Amino acid sequence: MGLVAAVCNLSISHFARAFKASTGVPPHQRLMMARVDRARALLAESTMSLVDVAVTCGFADQSHFSQTFARVMGTSPGAWRRKYRADLFDNRRRFAATLRERSRVATPFEPHLSHLTQLDAVAKASHLRQ
Repeated sequence: MGLVAAVCNLSISHFARAFKASTGVPPHQRLMMARVDRARALLAESTMSLVDVAVTCGFADQSHFSQTFARVMGTSPGAWRRKYRADLFDNRRRFAATLRERSRVATPFEPHLSHLTQLDAVAKASHLRQ
């Protein structure tokens, strides 16, 4: 935070007050939220271990990561990953079942499609005769 404050030509305390006044949250809290957001993306998209996710996101260690993640998300990183993957699997399974069901059920417009095809053929034939 000191580097950002220096770039803004402000003292650290003045920068922190100005940041909170403009965003509604202190800089450290915003940083932790950004780290948790990045961690959620890594937990969802990768098979990285929790230790690797913690280090990649800038946490000091897995314990600090787990405590911060649980405070923000209401659950541990491992439990969140398991639930996310289970929900993803359920959604994919439901989607596949819906597609299978739709392919078995005739739509109400299917009988009219053959009729339209016949009309198109008649229209083309009459147009060719002219």
